[in-house]
Amino acid sequence: MRHGQTKPGLFRRLQRTFRATSGTVGCGRPIASRIWKHGESTLFRQDLPLGRIGLFHHYPARDEGDSRPILPQPRGTKHARAQNAISHQPSPMIHERFDIERWRSLFSLEKLRKEAREFVEARCTEMPYPSRSAIEAHVKLMSPGGEIVTSPCHLAIVEQLRAECLGKRCLPTFPTDVFVFAKGEPRDRGVTKVGGLPFWPREKDWPFGKSGKPMDFVAQFCFADSTDLFDALPGDLLLIFADGVYLKDWDEGDTGALRFEWFKRSHINLIEAADIPKTRWEIIPVYGEIHRTIDYLIGSIWEREWWSILLRKSKSPSDFISGLGARSALEKAYHQSWCVAMIEGTKIRGIPRWIQTAEGIPGRFLCALGSILPAYQTSEDHIVHRPYPFTNVPGPFVRGRVSGRRVFHTADLEIQTDHLLMWGDVGSLYLFLDDKGSIHWTIQSY
Repeated sequence: MRHGQTKPGLFRRLQRTFRATSGTVGCGRPIASRIWKHGESTLFRQDLPLGRIGLFHHYPARDEGDSRPILPQPRGTKHARAQNAISHQPSPMIHERFDIERWRSLFSLEKLRKEAREFVEARCTEMPYPSRSAIEAHVKLMSPGGEIVTSPCHLAIVEQLRAECLGKRCLPTFPTDVFVFAKGEPRDRGVTKVGGLPFWPREKDWPFGKSGKPMDFVAQFCFADSTDLFDALPGDLLLIFADGVYLKDWDEGDTGALRFEWFKRSHINLIEAADIPKTRWEIIPVYGEIHRTIDYLIGSIWEREWWSILLRKSKSPSDFISGLGARSALEKAYHQSWCVAMIEGTKIRGIPRWIQTAEGIPGRFLCALGSILPAYQTSEDHIVHRPYPFTNVPGPFVRGRVSGRRVFHTADLEIQTDHLLMWGDVGSLYLFLDDKGSIHWTIQSY
């Protein structure tokens, strides 16, 4: 640097960096078995080229009323563009589609924030707050924040918060199919569901565990509407069985406690309820409505590898700076901000939303099976109103006790809470698929 010349500012240095790296943005460079660190813990592990799993994908505009999931647009070769054209041929959905516009309207942020303020102001008359800042802190706590997705309000809130805080930021994104649940059995048994009747061929023997007892059907994932998120899978449906009740008969240290079976949807002669042997884990059946969205990858401003990822993603210094501040913006704006950028609940693909420290599980992230915890109120006339605990149950659920049992109840429905699928303290089961077709799993909870 010559005498009298000032050192270039950060913005100018970033501009030079982007000029030097122009043409490499969006190229989908591979990250081989890299563990990207999020604070003191690892956030995710991926062994695919970033471009192939959606990190640098953009999303096409769609015609109004198009019910097909959003598909990532490959960039580059003629072959990739041809493959994309084929993948966008109209095809019927297997799952019922989650009507996000309907639920956004019912659970608008403006309405929910108004309810939160009304609740706190009504409470002020009964129990005065020490200061105005204490009132505002409670309003923020009662206002919409990150949610673990089970009910329509959970996903509607999360999607609105993302649009509000992350929509205009330049961030790496990963496509994911998320499930919001309806109560009961679906019309088509070959969809993503928890408990109830499995998609199990009649000619196949029911599985038995190491205990010598019949295994319990826990859940199944249908990947038929998510094929664009994978190169290939062993089957259309993945069934999950357990050797008894979680934390009673087994825990996450018992590697043989879960069994996984793949099937094609072409099977038509399926087992009926009378054919299923008596098992130990009673799980109330629910089934999923599908919603295609994205997981946002965010990191700390102090992490060097996060800077590297953003530099490859960004096209300008303003892009880079907007992505760099995403995490702090979420933490400042919302409570439970960790459940906004990445979906926590039942989903296919995307990024695993680790509850505790991330684990180095072999293979590629396949799906997560979340606990079933529907939205509820503490009383029927509560100011903060949460109807539709399930998409087909208007509700609202009120939490209480009946004859010593914890229940969710409405005027004409009662559900025993310990019969809903629960992994410890509102945890998740994470599944990974290796190159040999083997499933590896772990469970984490709060």
